[in-house]
Amino acid sequence: MALISGVSLLRSLMGRGVASAGPQAVAALSTSAAAAAEHLKPSNIWCVGRNYAEHIKELGNQGSAPTDAPMIFLKAGSSALPPGPLPLPAWSQDVHHEVELAIELGPDLQPVRGAVALDLTARDVQAKLKKAQWPWTLAKSFPASTPLGPAFPLQGVDVAGLH
Repeated sequence: MALISGVSLLRSLMGRGVASAGPQAVAALSTSAAAAAEHLKPSNIWCVGRNYAEHIKELGNQGSAPTDAPMIFLKAGSSALPPGPLPLPAWSQDVHHEVELAIELGPDLQPVRGAVALDLTARDVQAKLKKAQWPWTLAKSFPASTPLGPAFPLQGVDVAGLH
């Protein structure tokens, strides 16, 4: 499963008239999605980081635009959480979230299903890890750090065309 920016998803849906069509269209989309497939159960979660300018600036990272070579990081499949209550870690006082589009890839690496996902980060822990120049795995891949909405089929969606 891959995660891409929620901004990309919203822009794409707006371009198709879904996001701007009002709550009835979004509700119809999510209702049919819930009926179409069960939730995603990833074994690995491949993520693309620093993929839009506003987020790069917000985090104080160098440069203000995404690079041609994406920053890829992994989250454990066990961090995925199906729809339901969202437990937050007691050991962090600063958990941030980002809305993402999760894409399940088939054996041929073609998109099969998607889901709206949250990418949770324990920013206080991440800051300490960055300062020590350690990987941020503990801050990004804790239990329930990737809540997933209901899956929906991606037939007919040009996933490569999402920006």
